[in-house]
Amino acid sequence: MDKTMQSRSPKLRSLKPEKLVLRARVFPGDLLMLTSAIRDLHLAHPGRFVTDVDTTCRQIWQHNPYVERVDRTTTHRYIDLGYPAYSHNEMHPRHLTTRYHNKLSEELGVRVPVTEERPEVYLDEDEKKPDFLATMNVTRPYWVVVAGGKFDTTTKWWNPSYYQQVVDQLSATISFVQCGAASDWHLPLQGVKNLVGQTDIRKLIRVIFHADGVLCPVTFAMHLAAAVPTTNGKPRSCVVLVGGRETPSLVQYPNHTLLSAIGQLGCCRTKGCWRYVCQNTHVRQRTESKCELPIQITQSLRIPLCMQIITPAEVVEIILRNYPV
Repeated sequence: MDKTMQSRSPKLRSLKPEKLVLRARVFPGDLLMLTSAIRDLHLAHPGRFVTDVDTTCRQIWQHNPYVERVDRTTTHRYIDLGYPAYSHNEMHPRHLTTRYHNKLSEELGVRVPVTEERPEVYLDEDEKKPDFLATMNVTRPYWVVVAGGKFDTTTKWWNPSYYQQVVDQLSATISFVQCGAASDWHLPLQGVKNLVGQTDIRKLIRVIFHADGVLCPVTFAMHLAAAVPTTNGKPRSCVVLVGGRETPSLVQYPNHTLLSAIGQLGCCRTKGCWRYVCQNTHVRQRTESKCELPIQITQSLRIPLCMQIITPAEVVEIILRNYPV
């Protein structure tokens, strides 16, 4: 074979990796799903691709070994992944992490097998040091609690007094660090270290890294609880207040306990209802997607019945399993 034929050999051409820029302008929790797809793309096709990202929340990609800068002035392939759609009518949907696997497979024409239904974020050695906890006046052991949610999806809200009861009943065993975005709804709890509005994504990752567990609804912190490595290498505990909105198989991670109302009420008899609005707020809401069974907690607060039937006693019992006598 002459040199010309050798240079055109598909085998030799494949030695030069294809440069990809993957675009996904989605919320942080949804964006975490892409981390697992990129990981599995490289595990299935080592050396075949160079992947860069064009996304919200660049901090999610810090120290990620599968993402590197692509010079946009050179030849590369730009793929707008968006957020892959899925049917809310599925009774047993596959996990959220698999959606980007399927989309990458379609766009690239290669198989991207799912190795693990879990996203990944990475910390460098400095970030793993507990020194910064002292600067935030946080002491271990503790759990992270996200006692609220977004104003446009109020069907995920739990009774604030229930969060407080959990904190009070566990005060002799563990402490809690309350986290959340300042722009969301987070009533301050008593007897906790309140970091609401004080953590960017990297700080939140570090706080979760040193935490024994996470208590929250279906939200970014739940996905981080699975994605962030642990100090001892064992899966991190997470108690997730699901209610009847999401179908559990869509969001279940190892070592997470999902408190679901699926099957207990007519509106979520076989699958999640996927409703958005229970409490009216100041932000634009999907008014056509209202909770069918709202419960008036106070004069100014309504939450779904499917969330109200989750009791503080259930949550306390689950958390205490992590601290055998």
